[in-house]
Amino acid sequence: MISLTLQSSKSCVSAAIFQDSKILSFKKLRKKKKETTENLMKVLEKLHKDFPINKINQIILPRGPGSFTGIRSLISVAQGLALGCNAKIRTVSTFEAIISSENFSEKKCLVIFKDSRDEYLFQFFKKKSNTILPKKEINSGDSREIKNHIEKVCLNEKIAIISDQNYKMFYNTFFKLHNLKVIEYDAKNVFFAHQRGFSSRSINPIYYFKHYAE
Repeated sequence: MISLTLQSSKSCVSAAIFQDSKILSFKKLRKKKKETTENLMKVLEKLHKDFPINKINQIILPRGPGSFTGIRSLISVAQGLALGCNAKIRTVSTFEAIISSENFSEKKCLVIFKDSRDEYLFQFFKKKSNTILPKKEINSGDSREIKNHIEKVCLNEKIAIISDQNYKMFYNTFFKLHNLKVIEYDAKNVFFAHQRGFSSRSINPIYYFKHYAE
């Protein structure tokens, strides 16, 4: 099985090709402009030099939440490639891609990230045996609201916090009590999320702030 994974965040655009579980090629481009589609096509062009993209069997990408323009661009590019290559499309959420970037020993984990809006988006996960499952629905709020959610859900229990950036609120004493891991997720992590069983056939974007998408 040849898999192409795509990813776009406010900091980078990336793509990778895997054969079964072995990575064959990986390309990443730091975002200097907001044109996601243009940046993604540049990455794919570089990737194609290492491996013919028309040989892929499936395309895996995150469908949100996140930048609406970025999500739409990823889905549009994936649909175009899938038609040309007769490939299947699989999707994961942004949270699933981020949590698949790290292993954690705690029973509960909180994933936090922020796109172009002021609010943070966050979601709790729980670990059961070797499986990671969403524990709560997606929420949004500021650092105070996140703290209140942690106190309510975790009841003084130490948790893992995984985030895409080292946000200012993490310097607060409360957050220092927990196991914080800051990562920059990319197309490789999208594949790891698929491997963990998170992937779906749905290509409907996950819009947390739905009124922005209307």
